[in-house]
Amino acid sequence: PPPPPPRRSADRPTVAFAIVLTKDGPYLDGAAVLAEAVMGSWRGPNSSSSGAPGGAASQPAVDYELVAIVARNVTASRPVLRFLGYRVLERPLPVAVADIAPGFLRDRIAARGCCGADELLK
Repeated sequence: PPPPPPRRSADRPTVAFAIVLTKDGPYLDGAAVLAEAVMGSWRGPNSSSSGAPGGAASQPAVDYELVAIVARNVTASRPVLRFLGYRVLERPLPVAVADIAPGFLRDRIAARGCCGADELLK
């Protein structure tokens, strides 16, 4: 079954645990481990079914939210991320390659790293 929805309260701050996914592929095991670790830390070893660490009487000082920032070409991974409890946000590159000043970076960014210019999302 999918995880419970994030715990959010208007009177407590929320900590976001964010990941960035720039392409589809076999990369979701890390996202699943992070989600389980976060949810497990809020549940705690002696938690109640409400998800509060130590039972209902023990409330964390902050809420949490799992956030996945994805490139537009990420499509197959989105349903899995949502199933894991992530809020999926598609975001464009913060800087268009054409807007980078001519020279070393602009000439090479599309072919560098694992994901070319999508690395700028990170």
